[in-house]
Parts: sequence; structure tokens; C-alpha cells
Amino acid sequence: MQYDKTILLLLIMKVSCIHHASQFWIKFLAIVINLVKAFMSNIVEYQKMILDAKNECGIIFFEKTNEEKTYVIDSIAKNFIISKEYRYWWHGLKNIVSRLTLENQKDNEFIVKFIKQNLVSIQFSEFVFLILDFSIEQLFILQIKLQDVPKLIDNIWGCEFYISSIKFEWLAGQTKHDEVFISRLTV
Repeated sequence: MQYDKTILLLLIMKVSCIHHASQFWIKFLAIVINLVKAFMSNIVEYQKMILDAKNECGIIFFEKTNEEKTYVIDSIAKNFIISKEYRYWWHGLKNIVSRLTLENQKDNEFIVKFIKQNLVSIQFSEFVFLILDFSIEQLFILQIKLQDVPKLIDNIWGCEFYISSIKFEWLAGQTKHDEVFISRLTV
């Protein structure tokens, strides 16, 4: 009789543990689903902000496909970044030509002037890659004319951005800390 009670007690405990474990996993899964929804919502918001800025400025750009994005990111990493372990590229740049901090300056035209000053042969009408980093683990990569970058950036908030030549010969950028830089490929 005691043996049956022990088995029954163990069986009840096992069912109770399974019930509590399943409750934990259900709650955990709900949290994960909500985080994914929030992440996807942010991506959609940023895409909308970029498209609204494009329409407001009347500029033309081409958003890159996932395959093209991978190529651009890998090429930039190979040419300009010390290690892919850096979440923010500007932490791990190699071959920095020029770097400075903007003091109380909210002039998005400055980055284009800075590039022109350091890379004299560049043309403002030249197409470049504009990489927008909103710190959401997804980069938005656009092909845009250099002269149109300030107009677009003026209408976008909350991102660091990088500008690369199409041939990956140089990389420039501006951080959220108002630091601008140029890195040049050395061969």
C-alpha cells in the first residue's frame, strides 16, 4: 500500500513539474514572439522613414538586395575593418586618413565637403553606397549620388551612416557622437 502511495505521489509531482515547465516555456515563447514583433516593427518604421525622406527630397536611390548587401558588407569589412567582431565599424577602422569631431555642428553637408577635401578627385554626381546603421542589427544599404546624401540624412534620425565608393576604395562616415572619418584602401 505504501508503495502505491509513493508511486502516486511521484506521478503527481511529475505531472506538476511538466505543467510548470510547460507554463514557463509558453511564457518564454510569448516574450520571444513579442521581441521579434518589436524588432520587425522597428525595421518597417525605419524603411518607411527612409522612403518618406526619399519622396520628400525628390532624390533617386536604389536599395540593395540581401545578396548585394552581403557583398557590400563583406567588401567593406575586408578593406576597412580590422575585425568583424566590431559591432560599430568606426571602432575598428584601419587606414584612417582623417578624423575629427564636429563641435555643435548639425550640418549634414559637412560630410560631403569633408570627403571632397580629403579625396580631391571625387565627383559630387558620383554614385556611392550609403549604409545606414540604426543599431538594430540590420543595415540599410542604398546606392545614391554623393550630392544627395545630405538631403536624405537631413530627413532621417537616429542612425550612424557610412559612405563607400562603389569600388570600395574609401569609406567615410559619421557617428552618433558627431565624429567624422575617412579611411582609404591601401594597396
